[in-house]
Amino acid sequence: MKATLKADEFLRRYGLHPDCVHSAPFKADYISQMKTGLSGKSACLLMLPTYLPADIQAREGEAVIAVDIGGTNLKIAVLKFENGRFIILNSNVSLVPGLSDKLSKDAFFTEIAKRILPVAGDAARIGICFSHAAELLPDLDGRLISFSKEIRVENAEGVLIAREVSEKLFELGVRDKKTYTLLNDAAAALLGGAAQSAGAAYDGMIGFVLGTGMNLSYIEKTIELTKLGSGYNAETMIVNTETGNFRPLPLGPIDAAFDAGTADPGSHRLEKMTGGKYLGDLIHFTIKKATEDGLLPGTSSVSATDALSTPDAGAFLAGRRGVHVLDSICKNDNDRSVV
Repeated sequence: MKATLKADEFLRRYGLHPDCVHSAPFKADYISQMKTGLSGKSACLLMLPTYLPADIQAREGEAVIAVDIGGTNLKIAVLKFENGRFIILNSNVSLVPGLSDKLSKDAFFTEIAKRILPVAGDAARIGICFSHAAELLPDLDGRLISFSKEIRVENAEGVLIAREVSEKLFELGVRDKKTYTLLNDAAAALLGGAAQSAGAAYDGMIGFVLGTGMNLSYIEKTIELTKLGSGYNAETMIVNTETGNFRPLPLGPIDAAFDAGTADPGSHRLEKMTGGKYLGDLIHFTIKKATEDGLLPGTSSVSATDALSTPDAGAFLAGRRGVHVLDSICKNDNDRSVV
């Protein structure tokens, strides 16, 4: 009990305790940022139009190529829709380029195209799920705003993503005509839910992603998108909120210091507080501060070079031993309780 009380005091001091999060002002600020973003004014919630309604129907019997450019993995699959369900004909998963080494824009998109190349002849339609900030366009391409989740690609801001993929495939010898649709992962999650709920009655739907990063999309009345230009006639549209970029309160000193050490300080702060890409490092960062404050008296220091992955943190919380970084910190059960 004593260890728990000390840990609670530490968490409150640095704004990390659940009691420090007050839902009513958080909700009011979030809604305010949504409205501001929908109007086209500067807001941390970008409220990006997708130019996609939620009632899109898959074409029976047609094969398509799905490309998922995530924060950790690049997933490529060939799919076919038959008798009300999707069949995966071929799939491959690899680490996304730019995760371990900084790449140029050309090198990044060339690598994407190379990994698509083995299945490029299997379908004429390519859907690209892009898990980073992009301004989607009426022609269903998208202009890259920024990479996140520590993906490092130089001079890529502003490029048209599907066009880059198409040009690199052409350079690799793909000559047949392709049709591209770009969307983000939260919109893809929403469309997946809509496909599964086909024919069911519902008032609304949310696509929520909590994985490497964090984001959500929802269905908005087109009339509320006052920043939207002409060329879109459907009554509703899926909106990508870019929720990971929300600047939450409170942002305690530990969260602020952790954010300052990331590749893009000041950006995607909520994602850095919740996303799987960051949680292990954030926990490790917090434990180092706890040792400095004497909360873990059995440990004099925590190596700045040691890394703690989010899966390892999860294993520790599940009661498993053998998580090297945390086992080296915890000299006894009291230390484990504090951590």
